[in-house]
Amino acid sequence: MSTPTRSEIRQAVRTVLERTLAGAAPALASGPPPAAPTVLAVPVPGAGAPAPVTTAIGASAPAAIRGLVSGDDVRGAGRGGVLRVAPGALITPLARDLADELGVRIEESGSSAAVAATVAEDPAPDVPSARAITPGAGAIALGADHGGFELKELIKTRLAARGHAIADLGTTSKESCDYPDFAAAVGRAVALGEAVCGIMVDGAGVGSSIVCNKVPGVRATSCHDAFTAKNSRQHNHANVLCLGSNVVAGDEALGVVEAFLQTPWGGGRYARRCAKVDAIEAAFVGGRR
Repeated sequence: MSTPTRSEIRQAVRTVLERTLAGAAPALASGPPPAAPTVLAVPVPGAGAPAPVTTAIGASAPAAIRGLVSGDDVRGAGRGGVLRVAPGALITPLARDLADELGVRIEESGSSAAVAATVAEDPAPDVPSARAITPGAGAIALGADHGGFELKELIKTRLAARGHAIADLGTTSKESCDYPDFAAAVGRAVALGEAVCGIMVDGAGVGSSIVCNKVPGVRATSCHDAFTAKNSRQHNHANVLCLGSNVVAGDEALGVVEAFLQTPWGGGRYARRCAKVDAIEAAFVGGRR
């Protein structure tokens, strides 16, 4: 079986995002993928040389595709460049992470307001570039099934007391329910950028991590101690923590949560490895095997 081309992979990723995250982006149009981005050079205040500006989703691209910004669009802008996108465009988590890594500023066309802040590139390999998740960084999506309800409530109380914004996606009681419904909601919130990260609790933390990882752009890990929580953030750039209430509870569980939130991403060589993980995800999108 032939290996899919980059264009085929990009189109497949866009298709699965539209189907999985219904209503978050315009319906994708049929036909060939968009042409390569046009790169221009414009002055940037405070910079000695003009930074490249890429209009990756310009007026010549199909309207349906202008609504989604991918990692390839960010790469096309080049390190330290500016990527102009259509107003209200959906920026995938991979694109945001890559923009942070490369120092790319994403701006809406016709507006000076950046929709993704410029983050200085790593001065050297292995220097953390992704910040710890602190109060004010953004909402934390929180979910649980009936088995994880009590632990979810404990986590919510602790995080709220520390000033974190919480998006409680349920469940709301110990009445029996299905973990995939709530895990999917947490994954969706993270993938759409509605939450800076997610925490999902069920009985073992395994089933929910499987569900969350079905959502493109989500990197969910099941952790039961501080070491694995820190490792998942530093090495794997995890954005969803899954806990098992039958494995870890009380102060121990809160310690795992703190380790996850306080550990920044390692960047550097870890970025290269995470990019390979993303490439594997893209290659399998659309049922390719």
